[in-house]
Amino acid sequence: MEKPHLADVAREAGVSVGAASLALSGRGRISETTRERVRQAAERLGYAADPVARAMRVGHLPLVGLVITDLADPADFEQWSAFWSRVLASLSAAAARRNHGFVLLPRLTGTPFTMVPLAGYAIIGTDVPASEVEAAIATGLPVLADNLSGDAGAAVRLDFSDEAAVLAALDHLRVAGARRPGVLGASLDTAWGRGIIDACTRWTEANGIDCPVVDVESGAHPGEHAVDHLLDLGVDAIVTLFTDPGLPLAVAERRNRSIGADLLLVAVDEDVSGHHSRSDITTVGVDLADVIDRAVDAFIDVAEGHIDPPVDIVAVVRVEPRASTSPRA
Repeated sequence: MEKPHLADVAREAGVSVGAASLALSGRGRISETTRERVRQAAERLGYAADPVARAMRVGHLPLVGLVITDLADPADFEQWSAFWSRVLASLSAAAARRNHGFVLLPRLTGTPFTMVPLAGYAIIGTDVPASEVEAAIATGLPVLADNLSGDAGAAVRLDFSDEAAVLAALDHLRVAGARRPGVLGASLDTAWGRGIIDACTRWTEANGIDCPVVDVESGAHPGEHAVDHLLDLGVDAIVTLFTDPGLPLAVAERRNRSIGADLLLVAVDEDVSGHHSRSDITTVGVDLADVIDRAVDAFIDVAEGHIDPPVDIVAVVRVEPRASTSPRA
């Protein structure tokens, strides 16, 4: 039996070939009723799109090169493994919905990845060198980059504002009754960390409330000692910034401090849903799946010529209040 073609699906669904193509690709201004009718027609006929034929037609495979420089350093990748697992899961789901996939690339500079006919590059990282973004843009393919990677010139610019998340956490603690909050973070000696410290300084000046910041990786105050140092400074609330909230929990128990009563606690995480073990900890973050879904949609639309770049995608910070910041009387 001859393999069904797209024209057969269009005829079966009573639409044009172009409409059938848009419906099956998940793009275009096609009503959900029409889209479903085309899907059902394709299923009845046993139609499956030929990715090789499509690649020959458009000049690239439906693949996005995902650049993760942390892959080049196992220790760095392990440190951020929870972040990457959530990013990869969200990216894969968003891309699959648009009939695309991802190829993992450890870096671009000095590597001939242009030999692979990719649809473009996505660069999402904790501290990606600007040279990686420049190398991707130089290929002439569309690039999705976040602000942590230095997104100037990218076709789709994804704004993850960690500074906004910290400010939202501090504002929440002030409303909950904190008189002197402190911030517990890691990698604060980087450009990213200096931005966090600057944000805390601006918050202090605007609110007239001192906010000490301590790095859990510093030689002077590593691990739990950083929490002890904050408590010795007189803080009555702690913001953990992409660090294990178990540290202040353990120290609070050792020092007979009660979380949610005489010590408030907020965890700033990449995902507002909170992936720590305690369901009673207030979390500040973004809906990671939602923002990546929007970014991938925009990226594929740019790659396929449906919209013009640049496109800005902003991750909206949300506070998920829980018992660890119950307002004080």
